[in-house]
Amino acid sequence: MVVLAFPSRMELEMVMKGLGPLREEIGTEVIGVGPVSAAVSSMEILSRTGASLLILAGIAGAYRGNGGGLSPGDVCVAVSEVQADLGRCCGDRMEPIVIGKKEVGLSFELMEDIARAEEVLRLKIEAPGAPMATVSCASGNADRALMLAQASGAWVENMEGAAACAAARRVGAAFLEIRGISNWAGEGDISTWRLEPAAERLGRVLNSLLGR
Repeated sequence: MVVLAFPSRMELEMVMKGLGPLREEIGTEVIGVGPVSAAVSSMEILSRTGASLLILAGIAGAYRGNGGGLSPGDVCVAVSEVQADLGRCCGDRMEPIVIGKKEVGLSFELMEDIARAEEVLRLKIEAPGAPMATVSCASGNADRALMLAQASGAWVENMEGAAACAAARRVGAAFLEIRGISNWAGEGDISTWRLEPAAERLGRVLNSLLGR
């Protein structure tokens, strides 16, 4: 079984406009916004359904000047995830938490997960790849976005990816994260975000992967 999960009901509804009918073996779920909700809900869903693949889909912000040239309107797949603001926030920089001379962090390489997802779906995933950063507090201005981009090396910022991936790893399920870029990370004026166009394009990409 495959589960298609969204952080919010709003994202699910917007994406479904461009998605259309799913294969019968694919279910949809809402896991909630932020790392805590995402981790708890993903674990519950995977334990309940026994799904072999968890697909997390939703909107996200791209860091300006990112190495992939991603911008609002694009769709991308996570090739890695890191919990980017797990540490000490020191104004203009992030410092890692060190316990017993070892840094505390949460990061995942996802190329093997993408390969497993392709086996389950029986097709090639064509969307461009991007390293992504999961945060508990979304960037509200350009300075914070730049700090996190430089500290993490990520191109895209979201609030659930690393947490949902951790749940999938715990139960041995494959994980695939697909995001539609709706805005520049740190862009505080939400009225300028392209939420619906990003969601609709994401729906079209998902349709090519999951449609009947």
